[in-house]
Amino acid sequence: MTKPDITSHHDAHTSWQHIWRLSWPIMLSNITVPMIGVVDVAMMGRLNDPAFIGGVGLGMMVFNFMYFGLGFLRMGTTGMVAQMYGTGQDTAIAYLLMRGVSVALVLGGGVYSGLTICHKCSNHNIFSK
Repeated sequence: MTKPDITSHHDAHTSWQHIWRLSWPIMLSNITVPMIGVVDVAMMGRLNDPAFIGGVGLGMMVFNFMYFGLGFLRMGTTGMVAQMYGTGQDTAIAYLLMRGVSVALVLGGGVYSGLTICHKCSNHNIFSK
């Protein structure tokens, strides 16, 4: 890895052009996430039963809750990796990667297990009278 020069205080890194060049992909990514739901609703709106639109709306709510609720993992890991990269601590970056992947796998396994249990309970009519 090429280490950044942290002793340089060049103003080119704080110019609006530089900031815009770094931020537009993230802004575009955040704008397109709700577009997934818009396309789904448009497709289900062509069907004759409004229950399909309700199902897509419920699915969008679950997806957005998971995506934005677990955003701490992405944002927190990115910030810590940037700090470690700036100070030249390559082994710490590897540990952060392992920790982030481990947390993601544990949370993903928990969500999968919870959904599996809910699915099995609904198939056995435990929730109905």
